Amino acid sequence: MRSFNIVLISCILFFLSCKKDKITNDLETSVMKKLDTTVVENKEITISNTIDLEPIKTDIPQFNDKEADAFVKKVKKYFEQIAEANRSNNPDEILELQIRANDIDTEMQEIKNKLSKEKQKQLSDWYMKLVNAASK
Repeated sequence: MRSFNIVLISCILFFLSCKKDKITNDLETSVMKKLDTTVVENKEITISNTIDLEPIKTDIPQFNDKEADAFVKKVKKYFEQIAEANRSNNPDEILELQIRANDIDTEMQEIKNKLSKEKQKQLSDWYMKLVNAASK
């Protein structure tokens, strides 16, 4: 009887250890499959190599406000950098400049709040000309 109990307990322990290994293996396989899935697909970036810089060259607004005029110069330089990055077909620089666009938009809102309604409209119109020129 004693040997029967030992064999029975051994079989039960063997069965449980095999089941635990199978569960662990299944879990590891599941985790590895999730880790192997690609989150971002590498796609070729298509870049237009021409940006119309006419709004930067001809329609530059003057505000007689130190901050607003400095902002206009900063935006002008920014769009010139975008045009140059597009001409040189440099996707890394373009991406870096696009990230900076949010900062420029935020700064524009701050500058607009300090200007009169007429000057706000003038700044918005000029800025939209630049955005439209860059998006074509």
